[in-house]
Amino acid sequence: RIQSLSASLHRVACNLHRALTASKKAACILNSLGESYLTCSAYSTLGTIQMGLGRFSSDFESHEKAVSLSNKSRSVFLISQALGNLCECLCRMGRLHEAINIADRAIKYVSECNNPAINHAFNTIWAEIKIAAGDYRDACRIIDQINKERSPNLALYALGHAKYVSACMNFL
Repeated sequence: RIQSLSASLHRVACNLHRALTASKKAACILNSLGESYLTCSAYSTLGTIQMGLGRFSSDFESHEKAVSLSNKSRSVFLISQALGNLCECLCRMGRLHEAINIADRAIKYVSECNNPAINHAFNTIWAEIKIAAGDYRDACRIIDQINKERSPNLALYALGHAKYVSACMNFL
C-alpha cells in the first residue's frame, strides 16, 4: 500500500518517472498476494501514469488487467474506475468505437456507484470521447452538466481535466 501511495503522490507532483517505478512495484507486490481490490487500484494507477508518459500499449494492458481484477472484486466503485480509465485510454489511442462501447458498459456502473468523484471523472472522459467522435452537441451537454454538478471536494487534477476538455470545446 505504501508503494501505491508513493506512486499516487509522485503522480500528483507530476514526477511521472518516479510514480511509474513506485506503481510497478506496488502492482507486482499486490499481484503476488492475490488480492484483487488493492491490486486493481494499483493497475489503474499504473495505467494512468503510463498514459501520462505516452506509453499507450502498456497503458492499455494495465487497464485491461484492472478491469479483469475489478470484475473479480465485484466492487461497483472499482469497476467504474477501471472501465472509465480503459475507455479514456482507448480514446487517446484513436480506438473510438471500442472506447464508446466500453463507455456504454461503464455508464451503468458509474450510476450505481453514486460517487461524485467517479461520476465527475467518467463524465469528463465521456465528454472527451464525444469530442473525439465529433459529437460536439452531446459533449457540450455533458460539460454543462459537469459544471453544474461540480463538487468542491474534487481533486485538482480532476477539475483540471474537466477544464481542459471544456477549453477544447471552446476551440471548436
